[in-house]
Amino acid sequence: MKIIFLDFDGVITIPPKWHFDNDKIKYIKKIVDETNAKIVVSSSWRRKTINETIEKIKKWNYKYTKSKLFDWFINNLYDVTPWISDNKYSGTGRGGEIQTWLDDHPDVDNYVIIDDDSDMLDSQLYHFVETNYEDGITEVEAHRAIKILNKVKIINPMAINFELRYQYLLKINKLPNKYDELKKYDMNDHY
Repeated sequence: MKIIFLDFDGVITIPPKWHFDNDKIKYIKKIVDETNAKIVVSSSWRRKTINETIEKIKKWNYKYTKSKLFDWFINNLYDVTPWISDNKYSGTGRGGEIQTWLDDHPDVDNYVIIDDDSDMLDSQLYHFVETNYEDGITEVEAHRAIKILNKVKIINPMAINFELRYQYLLKINKLPNKYDELKKYDMNDHY
């Protein structure tokens, strides 16, 4: 089973209105269509269960987003991550919550995390696609997510996202001019 851990704000809800954007949902649908992945909500919009989460989404956003695409999105939400990480991941933020969910679901073959925040575990960085909160998910991030889920070999994994490149530079002790160093990895699509 393939999983998309999906944040909402900064991914499919963007400023200034912060309601679900059909253009952004189209990218999630494209990812699901091309990978057969299931959507697990990791957003702060989630509640304790998927049904409670769906009810909240409908209550707050249905008046803004009435479309077949929005209905598709609601009908394709699979589960939610827990709010509190397992003790071994205590204090690790969203990454710990995602890892707790993964530990409870050994049938997961592959996953991608789509989020505008970077509080992920080191072991999750190759599965992480970072978005810009003002733009939300774009075609570029959707393409990366598809490649990750379909296990397409990445020629230059450091080009995946800023956080992964930053962590790499931390490990090789090359941070004095971090933005100049990061530019070396900012090449076009490397898939």
